[in-house]
Amino acid sequence: MLFFLVCLMTSFSSLGQSEKIFHETFTKQDGLAFDNVNTLCFDTDGFLWIGGSNQDSRVIVADTKKLTLQRFNGQSFHNIPLPGVLYQITEISQIHKRKDGLLYVLLKTSIGQKLFLFNPETIVFKEVQFEADIAGLSSVYTYQEKDYILVQKDRKISLVQLIDHSSQKLIFSFEDETKSKFLVDPGTQFIPFPAYCVISDDNLPVRFFDWKSNLLEHYADASIYNNRNTEKYVIDEHLVMNDTTYVFTKKNSILYQLDNPLRYFQEAGQKITLPSTHLKVIRDSNGKYITLASQENKLGFYELKSAGFKKIHEVTLDQISGITAISKNVSKDIWIATNGELHYFKFPSQEISKFLPNKSLRAIQPLESNTYLVATEASGWFVVQTETKEVTPYEMYLGDDLYKPFSSRNMIVDDTVIWSNSSKEIIKVDRKTRNVSIFKHFPVISLECANDSMLVYGTNSYHLMGFDTKTETHIPLVKTDSLYIYDLVMLDNWAVAGTDKGILAYHFPTKKHTFFGKDFLNDPFVLSLEKFSTTEVIIGTRSGKVIKFNLFTELFELYYSDDLKAGIASVTVVDNNWWINTFNGVVMFDPITKSKTRFSEKDGFSHYEGNRYSALRTNDGLFLGTIEGLNFFDPNALEISKDTAALTLLKVKKYNSDTKMFETSFDRKLFSENNPIILAAENTSLALDFGLKNTNAVNTNPMYTYRLNAGDWVNLRTKNSLQFPNLASGTYELEIEAFDYSGRKIANPLTIQIVSENFFYKTWWFVLLIILTIIGFLLWQLKQLQTRRKMQEQFAYGLIQSQEDERKRIAKELHDSINQQLTLIKKKAQNSQQTEITELTHNTLEEVRAISRGLYPPLLKQLGLTESIKQLIVDLDEEHALFFSEEIDEIDVHFDENNTLNFYRFIQECITNVLKHANAKAVAISIEKQQKEIVTIIKDNGKGFDVSERKKQHSLGLKTMTERIKIMKGNLQIDSEIDKGTTITAIIPIQYEH
Repeated sequence: MLFFLVCLMTSFSSLGQSEKIFHETFTKQDGLAFDNVNTLCFDTDGFLWIGGSNQDSRVIVADTKKLTLQRFNGQSFHNIPLPGVLYQITEISQIHKRKDGLLYVLLKTSIGQKLFLFNPETIVFKEVQFEADIAGLSSVYTYQEKDYILVQKDRKISLVQLIDHSSQKLIFSFEDETKSKFLVDPGTQFIPFPAYCVISDDNLPVRFFDWKSNLLEHYADASIYNNRNTEKYVIDEHLVMNDTTYVFTKKNSILYQLDNPLRYFQEAGQKITLPSTHLKVIRDSNGKYITLASQENKLGFYELKSAGFKKIHEVTLDQISGITAISKNVSKDIWIATNGELHYFKFPSQEISKFLPNKSLRAIQPLESNTYLVATEASGWFVVQTETKEVTPYEMYLGDDLYKPFSSRNMIVDDTVIWSNSSKEIIKVDRKTRNVSIFKHFPVISLECANDSMLVYGTNSYHLMGFDTKTETHIPLVKTDSLYIYDLVMLDNWAVAGTDKGILAYHFPTKKHTFFGKDFLNDPFVLSLEKFSTTEVIIGTRSGKVIKFNLFTELFELYYSDDLKAGIASVTVVDNNWWINTFNGVVMFDPITKSKTRFSEKDGFSHYEGNRYSALRTNDGLFLGTIEGLNFFDPNALEISKDTAALTLLKVKKYNSDTKMFETSFDRKLFSENNPIILAAENTSLALDFGLKNTNAVNTNPMYTYRLNAGDWVNLRTKNSLQFPNLASGTYELEIEAFDYSGRKIANPLTIQIVSENFFYKTWWFVLLIILTIIGFLLWQLKQLQTRRKMQEQFAYGLIQSQEDERKRIAKELHDSINQQLTLIKKKAQNSQQTEITELTHNTLEEVRAISRGLYPPLLKQLGLTESIKQLIVDLDEEHALFFSEEIDEIDVHFDENNTLNFYRFIQECITNVLKHANAKAVAISIEKQQKEIVTIIKDNGKGFDVSERKKQHSLGLKTMTERIKIMKGNLQIDSEIDKGTTITAIIPIQYEH
């Protein structure tokens, strides 16, 4: 039994010390491209660049796959093509960042080593130009913000300062005096100091040079090995502590330190050793070192102290074969590559001590200096020692049995007893004997000490209860059958209760109570209360509101609204800040400036969801409980992580209409210049990768949403890529947002303009061009038609005018010549009394006069148009059996000379056609002057005719009538049916008003 208790105590004591290291592994299944990772490097934006080699990239392997550089954003790997050289690249040996953010990339190729200067933003490689026939290159080293490299040509080795891809500065050169064949390579060690530098290689003895190429010291092989003369003295790793340089040599676990003035290596301290199969020293961005040492499948993280190496962490891996590592801050996290895998380790926060992992926390109370009593939801009570980090169970007994309290909401500790609750009962614990007495009545939801003899506790839909610790009896105070009392706080003689419907205030001396519901609180669902002063209480609500309530003025003042609307578990005032433990992170809130900073697991807390009743301020720090562990920290020392994250576009894959291929671009500078992404009409599919720069995406675990053209947001979860198989032609605005675990937005949205082109014959401008062309053609055709019509009208007018002129000439000739001659003949015949000739001449003369009048009516000038028409009708009525009727308005003033003749001729031709062709018995002529036009209707009751047929036969009479009306800008309509007569209607606009 004793052995069991010892084991139990040991296991519980580890609850405060076994803080887990966060570990994430990435393999080829996740996108890692290398069998062996040789180099890791962070760029300025925080992206991890990876280089290495593969089994199938060796020179001896045919049909090799091209090696690529890799960029990792914490969620996805991107394969960046290496420069298109004419030789085979077999290994990426080193990636090294310059102070300007450019990267040196050292390659091993089939013809030797090549160094490139690489822009990680534009993905542009520029080969560093060395003199011809270079035999070997070391890694690039940075010292005092200058970059150096060792270059070998034949047997001469030169230390060169790298200026740019096309220029270098020679520092010094030396030649090896030994007969060994050596070759400078990425494993060559270069250790710089202000006065000198150390150079070491597998086949090159350790040498000390000043910066003017003077050889100061060198070690022969095995000069510091006592009994291992077969081994060469080769520096493997080095580190610095307290301005002293230490080195490990290959295949040796002994640590040596450099005597700087004497330039001599000697064993460090009392023979400090670090046995290992694989060893790697890492220097972070702050100049701090950590040493990695593996044995079998155990990897230890060591910190060098004056007494030797101290193991600070240890992890177990499936297999360890060589170590490549990098870290920005070795106190926080590290990236390690081994055995074809990439590992990320996040170390427990040194600012936040975590206890009782995976336990849901409840009440916390101090017992003595640095010692606290902690209650959990379902695992009983524990004693936590903040100085030693020890955690032990607080064992209690009910009779002879162990007793485990459940969901204790408070613990009132005095010198001899502890009062608390265990779900359904009030309990009393004798501190000396640990014996428990229970007092059942009704399930306890919240508990507070009213005075030295009275406890007050809240219930669910029952009463606000009191418990007399002297008489050990339960006392109903206020009936609360409709309330769930979540928390209690005491203000002198007042018990203030936070309920699901508002605030209940009970006054002990008067036994009166007051309730403040939704009329006072926008969110009356109160989860937590905290005493602020003798008259004021801080209220935390379910919707994330923090309100200060003055009991005596009955004023409620809103101080804080949670951005994530997370419920308030507790509020603890520390100096000028309020530490608000919510259901979604811990918020440091300044009530004066209203500034707020949210912390969560990424900042070292055990869990993001806070638990009620589990906050306590101490002299040394602050306890905050969660549903998975207890956190203790100094609020003034907690480092605030600066959110410098920014969303950026990392990769674009789209169709190139020139090459007729899909092409991938990694040029982030091109993306950041707000140039729209143009999609060719031939293929409008688009693939995008994006990510967060200046942050650790593995640690942040961001989630993404996107929308097009301000539409609905689409949740991508943790997927940081988008694919559009076929974007319809048009212009799009793509917006992408990132959120952390709690739904808080990270950085500003990423906005990308996309133009999906259409085939030229489907574009609006092409359609518009076609429409304009058609319209232009139609307008041209219309113009041509109008021109032809105008020409036809002019021709018809000219023809009619010529006809009238000819008639007029003939009529004049008949009158002036033939008529006079006939008159002369007639007179001679009369004088000679030739009666027959006289009569014949008279008849001929009258016929000629009739023809002359027909050719040109002389009455038009004498009588005018209206009277001439009437006279024409009278003459025809006398000459023919046809019955004429007429209604003619005075129209003379509305026609000029030419149109007068045309109108007269129109009437004349209409009547003539009736006389010749209609076989009519009557004809009616109507000429009516209306407001803006003259309407002429000539109607007969003759045999009629087919108008369309006559038009097809190109009837000259109809055409002449039509042309005359057109000359007068009028319209002519002929309606006729067989055996039903004919109606001719002419509408002529009034153009003259004399």
